[in-house]
Order: sequence, then structure tokens, then C-alpha cells
Amino acid sequence: KTYVGRGLVGRIAERKVEEGRRRRLEAAAAFKAEQTRLITPERALAQHEAACKLMLEVNLRLAGYHRVDHKWRKRRVRES
Repeated sequence: KTYVGRGLVGRIAERKVEEGRRRRLEAAAAFKAEQTRLITPERALAQHEAACKLMLEVNLRLAGYHRVDHKWRKRRVRES
């Protein structure tokens, strides 16, 4: 809610509103700068995790495992 008045009280209220607006703009700019700074490390971490997951899957498949219902199971050796 904005106070609309005249004289000294009106000027004080206007100054308070402007200070609040300036603080919110500064906080928004700081938040955006922090988000921009964190995007690169988060993306690198996501790529690293994907690479680790892929390497784990490759090693398990080479060791004779397969996926059943999102779980790794050792393949049974079938005799012919």
C-alpha cells in the first residue's frame, strides 16, 4: 500500500517507497548474478554424474549383469 500525502509526511513516504524499490531491485540483481554464477558448475556436475552412471553401467554389463525392474542382476549360466 502506498501512502499518498502532502508535505513532509508525503516526501518521507515517497522516499521509503523508493528505498524499498531500490532494495528489491538490488536483491533481484544479486540473485540473478548468483544464479548465473552457479549454472556452469551445476551443469558440469550433471555431466560428471551422467558419465559416472554410464561407466558403471558399462562395467556391470561387461561383468555379466543385466537390468531387471531397475535392479542389476547377474545373468544365469544356462547349460545346453
